[in-house]
Amino acid sequence: SLTVWWRYLHNKLPSRKRMVDRQAHFDTDICPICHQEPETDDHLLVSCPPKWNVWRQFFPSVSP
Repeated sequence: SLTVWWRYLHNKLPSRKRMVDRQAHFDTDICPICHQEPETDDHLLVSCPPKWNVWRQFFPSVSP
């Protein structure tokens, strides 16, 4: 099976932006968690503020 990081590195994540671009059944590409930005691959994994807070809990030494 493919890992999330492999999918990220190869532009294969099913982000909302990618799904909307492929005309999937989404009304918008805006992130459903923060409602601030399009959910791109980067936003999906690290740049969404609520998601970034989760990453910081797993890796406390990481800083923005």
